[in-house]
Formats: sequence, C-alpha cells, structure tokens
Amino acid sequence: MRARLVFVAWAAAALAAGACSDPIDPGGEHQEETLEPDPLDTIEQSVDAGSLDDLYRKVLLPSCAGQAGLCHAGQFEPNLSTPALAFYNLVERPSLEKPDRLRVAPGKPQESVLVDKLRNRDVISVMPLGAEPVPEEQIAAIEAWITAGAPRFAGAEPSPAINEPPEEPELAIFDAAGERLDLGGAASAAPGETVVFRMTTHDFETPDEDMVYVAFNLQTADGQLVVLNDDSEDPTSAYATFDEEGAPLVGDEVMNWRFDWVIPQTVDLYDFEGNPSLAVPTEGMSFFVIGAYIPEAIANDYVIAVNFTPNGLQVLP
Repeated sequence: MRARLVFVAWAAAALAAGACSDPIDPGGEHQEETLEPDPLDTIEQSVDAGSLDDLYRKVLLPSCAGQAGLCHAGQFEPNLSTPALAFYNLVERPSLEKPDRLRVAPGKPQESVLVDKLRNRDVISVMPLGAEPVPEEQIAAIEAWITAGAPRFAGAEPSPAINEPPEEPELAIFDAAGERLDLGGAASAAPGETVVFRMTTHDFETPDEDMVYVAFNLQTADGQLVVLNDDSEDPTSAYATFDEEGAPLVGDEVMNWRFDWVIPQTVDLYDFEGNPSLAVPTEGMSFFVIGAYIPEAIANDYVIAVNFTPNGLQVLP
C-alpha cells in the first residue's frame, strides 16, 4: 500500500472572443424615417489641446473605438469606448501582453506598452490591428502627453498608482527526481519518499523573492489539516522557500517557491475546532494540497500576526 496524494487545481477560464468584425446587416425592407435634430449636437464642446480628451478625439476614437468593428469599442479589452474608460483602462494599468509593464506609465513613454503597440516595438501585434498605422505626429502627441504625466485634463492631479491584486497561484507536485506527479490524475508515493510541492506567486508590485508569506497546507477529505511543522505557532502550515534555479514554468510564471516533504509513517491532524488526532497512519490517506501567499505585510501596532485556517489565510487583529 502507498500513501496517495490528491492534487486539486482551481483554474480560471477566459472566454476568448472572435476577431474584429464588420457591423451586421439586419436585412429586411428599408423604412424611410424622419428624425428630429439632436439638440445635443448644437452644444459646443471644447477640450484642452494635448489632453487625453483631445487625443481621444484625434487618435483613439477614429483608429480604435469609434464604431462597431473597431476592436476597442467595448468588445475587446481594453475598453476605449469613452474618454473616461480609456483613461481608466490605460493609465497605470498592467498590459495583458506584457504583464510586468504598464500600458501608460506616467512620465515614461519609453516604458509604456501603448507606445510600443503604436510603434510596433517588440510586440505581438501593432495597433491598430489590420489598419493604417497611426501617423508619426499623433504618436509624438501621445508621447508628449505621457511625458507630461498622462493627466486626464490639463492641470489635473497625476493618476494614482493602482495596487493590482495578486494572481491566484498555480500548484504542482514533483517527486525527488523532478518528475511531475499531478498531470495524470491521482499520484501515489510511499512513506519515506520525498515529494516536492511547488507554487507560483505573482503580484505586479512585488518581486517573487520578496513575498512576505508563502505556505502549503495538506488537508484531508473531511477537512482536517496535517501537522507539518511541530516547532511553529502555526503547525499546519509548511513555509515554502524561494528556489528559482531550475524552477519549472507554468505559462510565463515560474514555480519558484517549494516545500520538500518526506512522507512519514504517521501524521498528526487538527480538525476545524483545533482538536487533534494523533499518530494517524498515512498509508491509504488522501490529501488536498493548498497553497497561499501574501505579497506585503499587514501591520497593526507594529505587530504582524497571521494564521492559516481551513477557510484560508487570516490576519489576526
């Protein structure tokens, strides 16, 4: 008999839309209709030269979002269908293509992915897709706006930096030789053997190696947690170590946090109320692997306290 390790992965699915398309012809017999003039058309609207609203009218609206069929009229991310949405989705927002870069980095046009996309500079596709390139003088105007701090209006306060939430980690289980165990369903390992739990961490503002807390937990099917660290105040959390050398890739992320566990003959367990079950044989048991991390310290009177429960990480008051 061998101790069975069961790995459960939570995956986020993304719905991929089709390519940009032409407006749909509804067909049918055309009906003549007389429309009253729109009174809003008579209102004079002025914008500051060089402002985002000015650039929106001159560049983004005609090239990217002015009508159905243009990719960023609301059907593709980023949504540039209004000046306010364009500002919200561009300034201080990480790029999908280059997640470690901002679409518009205020004051830094050379580091802004928007400019890369317009200039076809080390990107997968140039913007606008399948259309005439944006003229050089318009790109230069966008670069000047970014250099000036990328404000929404002339004289506006700089856009505040947005603290992007950390991404959900990817988990994997390996044997001591580096062979992945969780790709073909349930995997087994005998007591005395070493298994390696690995995890990705990704937070836009925090380098992987600077994560404050990275830990694994093992939970039984009935919700009990395995004691992994007898000498800790939180004995059911196995604190991971940063290990980038030779770490496997998951997409563009590396599984650079690891915990090595030598499977014992018996384990101690704690239930939801903290009641122990001691020296339970591991032979024939099934475990769920849980990974969690926090990228920055949450301080209260200069003291930080964290506790990992079956319901997730808790920061204690």
